[in-house]
Amino acid sequence: MERNYQYNTACIANYTEAELQTSQNPFALICLAVQYNNLYRNDEEQRFNLKRNLIRILRQRAYKKEEIIELLEFISDTIHISDTMKNRIFDEEAMNITLSGFIPNSSLFLLCCSVVQMFF
Repeated sequence: MERNYQYNTACIANYTEAELQTSQNPFALICLAVQYNNLYRNDEEQRFNLKRNLIRILRQRAYKKEEIIELLEFISDTIHISDTMKNRIFDEEAMNITLSGFIPNSSLFLLCCSVVQMFF
């Protein structure tokens, strides 16, 4: 018995930064984080600024807090910054938009991780 599986696919490189920034789909921010990481792999200062830009985009959207937390975890894991002080700044800005104390469901985060693994 043969089984066929079909999946929707998207090439992250086919989307412009402007399209991804204005999309209301949370997956667009995942794509944007991957694009930023790939484009600025050797420029930590630029990655840090873009990481902070993603926080600003999250603030503007009406996502549930659990989605925001999961997206922030993904962004933090995808766009690595080695400077401890810059990581603290990112963490503080992230905390400013997630000041509630509940534990998120990690299904979105796990989905995002599996998608990014395909591109690295």
